Amino acid sequence: MKILVVEDDPAFGQLLVNQLKRGRQEEIRLHTRGGEVVEVLAREAFQCVLVDLNLPDMDGLELLDRIRERHPRLPVLLMSGYSTEELRQKAGERGAAAFLTKPFSLKDLLAALEDALSH
Repeated sequence: MKILVVEDDPAFGQLLVNQLKRGRQEEIRLHTRGGEVVEVLAREAFQCVLVDLNLPDMDGLELLDRIRERHPRLPVLLMSGYSTEELRQKAGERGAAAFLTKPFSLKDLLAALEDALSH
C-alpha cells in the first residue's frame, strides 16, 4: 500500500510518516506542497492521500478538488489545526473521506484510514 502525506510542517509530517510506518509494510511518502502531489499522482498510483488544509502553494480544499478531477475514487483525508462545522461540511461535499482536527491520536488516524480504504 502506498500513502501520500501532504503537510507544510516537515517535522509534523515526518512524525506522521514515522507513526504510520511503525510495524507496517506500507510505503508512505511526505510532500510539503500541493503542486508536487498533483505531479506525483500523475505518474504513480497511491491508495490514500492525507492532506493538511494549509499548504504554501494551495489550500487543502483546492488540492482535494484537483485530486478529485483526475482520481475520483482515491480516498483523501483532510487535517487541520482548526475546524468549523462549515469547513467540515465543505470538505465532505467536495469528497473528503474524513476530516481530522489536530492534534489527533494515532488511533483516530488509523481508524479514519481504515474506514476510507474500506469504501
